[in-house]
Amino acid sequence: MYRNNFKIILLLMVLLLVTACTQREVVPRTISEQPVPEKIVETNQKDYITGKEFPNDDDFDVRDYNFLYDEKENSIVINIWYKFGQVPKRYIIDGQHSYYLYLTVPEDLNKYFKSPNSDVVKGETLLEEDSSLEYQSEFKIPLKDHVSPKQIQTILKQHQFYTITLFENPDAPAKKIINVFEGLK
Repeated sequence: MYRNNFKIILLLMVLLLVTACTQREVVPRTISEQPVPEKIVETNQKDYITGKEFPNDDDFDVRDYNFLYDEKENSIVINIWYKFGQVPKRYIIDGQHSYYLYLTVPEDLNKYFKSPNSDVVKGETLLEEDSSLEYQSEFKIPLKDHVSPKQIQTILKQHQFYTITLFENPDAPAKKIINVFEGLK
């Protein structure tokens, strides 16, 4: 009797398996006759300032600067005045981009500062009216507590080898000028 039950169960399983396999829908494969593109076009354009917007060296031009000591905050304050060329200015205005700046002190002066970089400063909103407009930013770089008045005077007189960095995305500096104050005064 067990043998008959086993045969019936085996027969039912085979029938179920055959039925399931025959009900599978076969989809025919077709090969596309469209040509394979030779060059893939990059469509992932950056939506922030990357540096391509500054094709010429003078597209971000520092025009003037001054160094001051803020005794109350024990900081060196550096004011800069700058202009943009037409290409980056148009890109920033049309795309409604914000831009940010920071200064890096020369390596030989790092020992006097709490950080080698100033705080990040948001740049002024650019105006369309006049291409001769200059913009201004102020940078504060805190000094260490032990810096003497004589050392502060030395810092205020040494303007070489500062670097300015302009960016919108902090991971992608768009413009960097080394020795930014060279030849200005």
